[in-house]
Amino acid sequence: MIERIEVANNQFLQKETLLFYISAKPGEPFDERKLREDFKRLWDTGFLDDLRIEAVDGPRGKVVTFFVTERRRIQIVDYRGSKELTQSTIDDELKKRDAQVKMDSFYDPVKARKVEAIIKEMLAAKGYPFGSVKHEAKNIGASGQQLSFVIDQGPKAKVNEIVFDGNQVVSDDKLRGKMKKVKQPGFFNLSWLGGKTTYTEDKWLGGQEDPRGDRGRIEDFYLDNGYVTARVGQPRISYTDGKSGFFKKKPVKLMKLEIPVTEGAQYKMGELKFEGLTVLKEDFVRTFFKTKEDEVYNDSRFKKAYEKLRDVYGSLGYFQWTGGTERKPDAERKVVDVTVRMEEDKQYFL
Repeated sequence: MIERIEVANNQFLQKETLLFYISAKPGEPFDERKLREDFKRLWDTGFLDDLRIEAVDGPRGKVVTFFVTERRRIQIVDYRGSKELTQSTIDDELKKRDAQVKMDSFYDPVKARKVEAIIKEMLAAKGYPFGSVKHEAKNIGASGQQLSFVIDQGPKAKVNEIVFDGNQVVSDDKLRGKMKKVKQPGFFNLSWLGGKTTYTEDKWLGGQEDPRGDRGRIEDFYLDNGYVTARVGQPRISYTDGKSGFFKKKPVKLMKLEIPVTEGAQYKMGELKFEGLTVLKEDFVRTFFKTKEDEVYNDSRFKKAYEKLRDVYGSLGYFQWTGGTERKPDAERKVVDVTVRMEEDKQYFL
C-alpha cells in the first residue's frame, strides 16, 4: 500500500501542480505499472530536465518520492551584432508573426530556429541576403537562461546592373524606366534616394504598400501597348565582389538582375461586351470606355472607366460595386475580345 507521495527538489513549480499529473494516491495498493504511467505523464509535461522515482518502506506502507529537476526558464533575450535591426524592430516583427520569445518560458530550440529564419528575412529585406543568425542558450543563476541571437549582417548587396532577356520591341532602357522601386546606379534616375539599389521580393512582386511591384508595372506597360500575352519572369540574380563608400573600402556584393521577358504579339481591340448590368443602361456605360475596334488595345482606358463608374454607382448607393476585365486574345487575327463583368451588389440608403 502507498503510505504517502512526495515531490522533492522542485523550486518554482508548486507541489500541487506536479501532483495533478500523478494518478497514484495514498491508501491505494502499490502498483509499479501505474507509477511508470505517472512517470511518463509527468515527463511529457515538458516542465522537467530530469525525473526519477524512489519508493522506500515507511511505517504503514510505501513512501513514493518523485525527484524532479526543473527546466530552466528564459530570463533574458537579446539580439547582438546588427546595426540595421534594433531590438524593438525585431520584437515587433516577431510579435506580428506570433513568434516572440516570452520571458519565463522554456527554451525551445525549434522556436529559436524559427526566430533565426525571421531575422534572416529581415536582413535580406534591408539588403543583406548573405547575413547569418545563430542563437546561444546560456545558463544564468540557479534556474534561469539567457537566449542570445548573434547576428552577422554580412556584406551589403546592391543592384549594379539590370538587363532584360527576350525583349525585341521594347528597349532595356524603356523597361528599366518603368521600375520605380529598384534601380541600377545612376545620378539622373535618383537611384541614390530611398534605397533603390536594394532588391527585395516585395519591391519586385509587390506587397501591402505597393501591390503591383516593379514586375506589375512592366506588365502594365505592355498591356497599355497591346501586348496582352506579355509575361515578365523572376530575375536571375548573380553577384560579384566590389567596394563601396567614399574611399571604396567597404566590401559589397554587386548584383546583376537578368529579367526574362516574353513579349508576344501586339493585339488590337476587338468586340466589347458587358455582363451583370441591371442598374445602368449598356449604351450609357459603354460611353465610359474610350476604346474602338481595330485600335491598339490599351488597358489603362479600362482602369479609368472603372474609376468613373465607381463614382457613378456610389452616387446611386451601390458602394460595393466592382468591375473586372476578361480578355480573350485571338492569336490568328491578333485581336482581343473583352468582356466587362459588373458586380453591382446591393443598394445602400443613408
